[in-house]
Amino acid sequence: MTPYSPKLTPPRRRSDTIRRERLHLQLNDALEYDVIVVSAPAGYGKSTLLVDWLEDVTLPAAWLSLDRQDGDPRALLRDLASAIQWGMSR
Repeated sequence: MTPYSPKLTPPRRRSDTIRRERLHLQLNDALEYDVIVVSAPAGYGKSTLLVDWLEDVTLPAAWLSLDRQDGDPRALLRDLASAIQWGMSR
């Protein structure tokens, strides 16, 4: 996977995004952990929340978009490693 893969690139922040302050605070509180996983059904605004929040914090972050074709554990680990390498190099 190339560093410019769409799977490794967060979506662009929209100008009409409503700031979700309570969730930003929860994410800030979670910074004491090594890994933060955000999970919710499709369409609940996970990507929007994270793109907005990542503009507020100055820390390395990895982005990996998953879809149904990502069921192979080896491919998933390879893509996750690529995402971490790309995120740490930014």
